[in-house]
Amino acid sequence: MPRIKTGQQTSVLIRLDKDPLALPRQSYIAICDGNPCPAMVLADLEYHQNRHLNDDGSLDWFQRSTDSISRDLFREYGSSSVRAALKQLRAKGYVEAQKPPAGDKAGQYYRLKAESINATLTAYDSERKSRTPPKMEGCKIEGVPPQNRYGPSGVDRETSKTNFQPVTTVAA
Repeated sequence: MPRIKTGQQTSVLIRLDKDPLALPRQSYIAICDGNPCPAMVLADLEYHQNRHLNDDGSLDWFQRSTDSISRDLFREYGSSSVRAALKQLRAKGYVEAQKPPAGDKAGQYYRLKAESINATLTAYDSERKSRTPPKMEGCKIEGVPPQNRYGPSGVDRETSKTNFQPVTTVAA
């Protein structure tokens, strides 16, 4: 199958214009205590922060509502989950928030604390690189009980055989 080159990316699939993507980075999940919701919110805020940089590279405030963030995340997380994630990000010192002027109902103003996030990411990266990979014996993973040996794709981690039945359709 030919690869399609679009800008900097190469893929076997075409890239549609204005086709949003919402994925958290593994490092964002790690620095958000393993919780994917604040990691997704952080990724969304990063996207909008990158669109609101001053000419000198300093960070400008940008306005977002919890509902607009929820929409950006394809409603995977509702407004209450987004509010909780924003609260966690502020408590960790990753995000600053400012109330809008009286009468402005479009949402709060946010600004990432890039120095704090970058320091945390650097510390996470150093710790990650210093870890020893888990010991493997053949196909067995040390410390994984047999009942937990099936991965998310249904593949047995010990025998590499699948543990799911193919879906069959019956003609009506």
